[in-house]
Amino acid sequence: MNIKIVYATKTKHSRKIAQAIANGFNIQAENYLNNPKLEDVDLLFLVSGIYGGVSDPKFLQYVASLNPSSIRIAAVVTNSAGGTFASEGVRQTLKDAGIVVYPEAFICRGAFLFFYMGHPNQTDLESAVAYAHRVREAISGQ
Repeated sequence: MNIKIVYATKTKHSRKIAQAIANGFNIQAENYLNNPKLEDVDLLFLVSGIYGGVSDPKFLQYVASLNPSSIRIAAVVTNSAGGTFASEGVRQTLKDAGIVVYPEAFICRGAFLFFYMGHPNQTDLESAVAYAHRVREAISGQ
């Protein structure tokens, strides 16, 4: 199975999460700013933060530019100090681009200023990796 992990980060939290997931699959996570080559991808994990309740507009532009014929399914991982902000911006952008989106997103607690310091922590990272493996297992049978 060809798995790719692409992240966008302002605070380095998303990179930390993406790298943990990548380590779980023994692959490399890639920053979207490097415009990673995505061809024949069975499972794409998109990892990004929520800033002030919304996704990074530049990352959404990148997501909108993805080729749906190159990606079988995408899964969304976000992090936010709010902890409850859904990843609807990324999910909807994927859907609008014609890319199948895994129904369950993973939302990780992030830190902001003095709030939730230390997040994402080891438990958060382990949960993100467990989510990624569950997604892989779920789509392997499809």
